[in-house]
Amino acid sequence: MDLDTAGACDTCGERTDDLQERMGDNVCGQCETLFTAAYALLDNNVRDEPTILATLAFAWTNRVWATGADDYGGFELLSSVDGVPLLRLPRIAANVVTHDGSHIAKAAKIIVYSRDVKPQELAELYERLLKDHGIHFDKCSAGSVSWNIEDANLTLTVRAMKELHPDRVSLFKSYPAGRIYSFPPPPLVGGFYSTLLGSTDKRTFSGYAYALAESGRHTPQKAVTGSVAWLLGERSNDATPPRVRRPRIAKALNKHLLAPRGEQQLPEDFWVPDNTVWRDADVLGKRLLRNLYHLQEGFKQQFP
Repeated sequence: MDLDTAGACDTCGERTDDLQERMGDNVCGQCETLFTAAYALLDNNVRDEPTILATLAFAWTNRVWATGADDYGGFELLSSVDGVPLLRLPRIAANVVTHDGSHIAKAAKIIVYSRDVKPQELAELYERLLKDHGIHFDKCSAGSVSWNIEDANLTLTVRAMKELHPDRVSLFKSYPAGRIYSFPPPPLVGGFYSTLLGSTDKRTFSGYAYALAESGRHTPQKAVTGSVAWLLGERSNDATPPRVRRPRIAKALNKHLLAPRGEQQLPEDFWVPDNTVWRDADVLGKRLLRNLYHLQEGFKQQFP
């Protein structure tokens, strides 16, 4: 055996002690889980691209499947097929920030992950959040909305004109009445979000929509194949030249994904720069990075 390949996975090329036999290859647990997820997505005709990317990103991050909803790094669990959890990066989420040691709210936080979230949808979610926590928003005379885009999402933090003084919080069992404690109304917050979102149209480019996740238009086969190619090493284009990495990736895709499903195989002795697999991998890689980042941050919060 070549010393350079001893102890290395035949599909991703990484050295590991976690090798198992798969169709005559030595495959690491990470790649085994990835191919299992890829088959489940294709066999069950999962067509939603964000679900395909999130499921494959989670498979690549975890060598074994999680057992509970709290183990998915903040991803939404949609369902399970063939023992594989179908996951998705949330489109939008909302919660309240409370005073220390109290359930009394001092701010509302809305986190937008997808550029497809419309202002009306955000306004309705914000209104439900306020009502669920007994926060009034009528007769509002002042307030504030701040935002940031630092964590690959658009986060809006909404506050009333005044907050309760910390020494008075314990005196209240519910959110205080009064104009100064009224939160900005939902239509105003929805309109503010619309301005922040802007447009990704090249003719009217503005706002922060460009920084949020997009839904994508790849077919399931292209989305799965391009994503698996990127995860198997196409992402390392700066470290390893195409003439070195692509024959290995093509061989792995052919043997473990394309040939078993009767799909057209890739040439293994040469590669064409504009082959759709490599182009798809380049586009999908940026979206996979977003999913991998959110998984990393989600697991940090669960297991600080």
